Amino acid sequence: MESLTQMLRRYQRKPEQALAAWIVSELAGSEIYVPVQADPNGQGVRPDTIPGPDSAVLFPAFSAQTQIANEYGTRFAFLHLAFPAYAAACLEDPRCGGVVIDPFTAKFFLPTEALRELAGGTETAR
Repeated sequence: MESLTQMLRRYQRKPEQALAAWIVSELAGSEIYVPVQADPNGQGVRPDTIPGPDSAVLFPAFSAQTQIANEYGTRFAFLHLAFPAYAAACLEDPRCGGVVIDPFTAKFFLPTEALRELAGGTETAR
C-alpha cells in the first residue's frame, strides 16, 4: 500500500481527479507535520503561513519529515498533528484560504471547503 507521501509524489507527476479524491480521503485519517514558531506575544505557538490570493493566507503542512526542505526546516519547530485537527485550527483564522500539503514538492492545495469537510466535528463554531 502506498503512503500518503508516495501518492502525493504520483499526483505531482500526473494530477488526476481520482488520485486527488483518494488523497483527500486519506488525509481524514492522516497525521501531518506542521511548521510552528513561538508567538512573539508569548501566546504559545503559531503556524507558518504563505501569502495567498486576495489577502488570504495558506497554511503549509508536510506529509513526512523528508518533505521538509533543510533551510526551511531549520527556521521552525514541527508539530505532528492529526490532519482533521489542523484543518479545524486553520479554519479558525479568518484569513484562511486553504492548506498546501508538501509545498516544496507536490504543492497539493486544499481550499477552505475541503478543510471544512475534513475538519468534521472538530471545527469550532464561529
